[in-house]
This record gives sequence, C-alpha cells and structure tokens, in this order.
Amino acid sequence: MSVRKDESRNRWIATVECGEIRGKRKRIQKSFEKKKDAQRWEREMEQASKDLDISEYDMPFSALAKEWIGYKVQKGLEKGTIKKNQHAIAIMENYALFSEKARDIRMSDIEDMFNDLGKRYSKTYIRDIKSTMSSIFSYGVDQCYIMRNPCQRASLPRETQPGRKNIDSFTKEELKAIEDHFSEIPFGDIVYIMVNTGLRAQEICAIDKDSLSMKDKTPYITVNKALKRDGKGGWDVGATKTESSVREIPVSQKVYDLIIHRIIGNKYQTLIHGRKTKYTSYASFYRNYEKFFEELNRVSDIKVRNLPPHCCRHTFSSRCEWSEVPMTVTKELLGHTSVSMTNKYTHIMNDEKEAAISKFS
Repeated sequence: MSVRKDESRNRWIATVECGEIRGKRKRIQKSFEKKKDAQRWEREMEQASKDLDISEYDMPFSALAKEWIGYKVQKGLEKGTIKKNQHAIAIMENYALFSEKARDIRMSDIEDMFNDLGKRYSKTYIRDIKSTMSSIFSYGVDQCYIMRNPCQRASLPRETQPGRKNIDSFTKEELKAIEDHFSEIPFGDIVYIMVNTGLRAQEICAIDKDSLSMKDKTPYITVNKALKRDGKGGWDVGATKTESSVREIPVSQKVYDLIIHRIIGNKYQTLIHGRKTKYTSYASFYRNYEKFFEELNRVSDIKVRNLPPHCCRHTFSSRCEWSEVPMTVTKELLGHTSVSMTNKYTHIMNDEKEAAISKFS
C-alpha cells in the first residue's frame, strides 16, 4: 500500500494491492484532496484485509498446479507444451513446498528448490521449470487464490549441473558396479553403451537401424544426427552438434548386440523410442537414466554417484587414457575438433596419481 501526490491534478493517490480482497483486480487506486483522507482510506483497507476470512484460500500448490493444467488443456494448449509443463510439475513434486498452501510459499523457499535442482539440471532446464511455476502462481493471482507471485523475481542458481566445474568421470569401482549390474536394471543397457562408446545423450537418442554397419566383420556406428526439438513441442532428429561430430566409430560385439536387441524389439527400429513416437524426448531419457542409478544403488555394494549423462562421455575418454589409447585416436572417437578439448575430458584418478609418485621412491 502506498500514498503519493499527483502534481498534475494536485491530488493524493492511494494505491492498495488487493487480489483476494477486491475480486480479480490486482490493485485499486483512489484519489483524495487531502493526504490524511488518503492515509485513512489506506488504513481501512489494510484492516479489511486482516479481518478477511482466508480459509477458503488454503489451496495447496499441488491443487493449484492441477487446476492450472486443466485450464491450459481447456484452452487448447499444444500437447507437447502440456507434457513439458507436466514434467516440470513432476519435478516439483519431490519438494515439500509442493504440498504447502500456495499463499504460504515464499521466494526464499523457491530459490532453495532451484539451488537444489542446480546440482542435477542445467540453468536452461531450471529456467523452464521456473517459467511453469511462475505461470501457475500468476493463474492463482488471477483467480484470487493468492495475493502475489513469489516466483516472479526468484533468482536462478549461478552454477548448475552439468557445468564445466561439476563435470566428472565415474571411478573404476563405480564403472565396475555399472557393468556388473546393468543387465539386471531397466535402461542399464543404454548406460553401458554410453560409457563404452562416448556418445552424447542426444546422439544415442538418435540411433536407428540406419546407424549400424559392418566393416571387415567389425560393427560400426555412424554418428550423423542428434536429437533436437522439432519446434512444435515434440522431438525429432537433426544435425550433430558440430561438423567434427559426424564420425564412424567401431564398437564391441557386446555393444552391437545390445543395440540390435533394442532396435529389432520395436516397430520404429530406433534404439530409444517414445510411447507413440519414433524418437524419445530428452526429458523421458533423463528420467529413465536417473531411475537406473536409483535402482543400481539398491542392488550394488558400491555406492555409485548419479552423475549427469554427459559424464558417461567423460568416463569413456578416461577409459581410453587408462588403456593407453593415443589421445589423437580418442579425439576421433569422441568427435572433437582438437586434442586440447579431448584432454579436458580425461580425468586422472587418485590411484594413478599415487602410482606415479611411488615410482620416485
């Protein structure tokens, strides 16, 4: 609430934030000749807001989100956008604020959630979640369920995962746990393929029957496309990240058999397909990827970190280093433009550092 003087009319203007108090309008303004009259009206409105029975506005954020989705569906929003928003809401469900009353949620609570999400998701991904959350709150304001939108000015985390500082490689022990249990857990074959080929997540999602070939009885994967948004809320394939990313890489017979088994098992003849689409969405890929590590840590004696998918690519680069594969060869397998870039992907483990120091004693 505020009182200001309108010099052009020589009158005092009182402004009151309303929302639940005065229907759907967000604020009311009233002019007075005298400042004390404007201040008295302001106090009366403030008292009215305190005396208001707000029990009917005790809607949990979860119910508000459900009503908002229903409203968007009724308005004919594109199915792809609806699914994107539903996925954002599914991520919010993992946090306590999702069950709290919408009017009790503060900006600090939202920023705490964003900071926690930053450990696993990129800033772009969190920005999409914020957009969905902010739209839900705005709908609540329009419907007079809440007074304000606490998400509107919430800050995103400065550093997120995956980020250059947070990218890591699985250790040899973690890699052994993955290879020992991948066949027991859904999506384990995809993770196994990733750590054994160095393919990007978008590249592995684009693999189909045309990507496979044989040369001198050695199976190869042709990498010449990657998963992309189709501009209509869905997913399709397009060009690779860079020109150097187009490459042919040999794979082991075990990796080839895993790919073939998946491709011949579906009508789309793709490695990973959606429920009714030839190619999966990245959100679906990521959900299955995370579920694999949740299940892995239930059955494995070794605790395996739930690193982002790109860390599988870093792990492959490190494996090449452990096996003394020349850096120039690793560069070609990963599709890098320079050896210096490949060098950034190679992570030296502590036991290797200790072995190096022991040679001096």
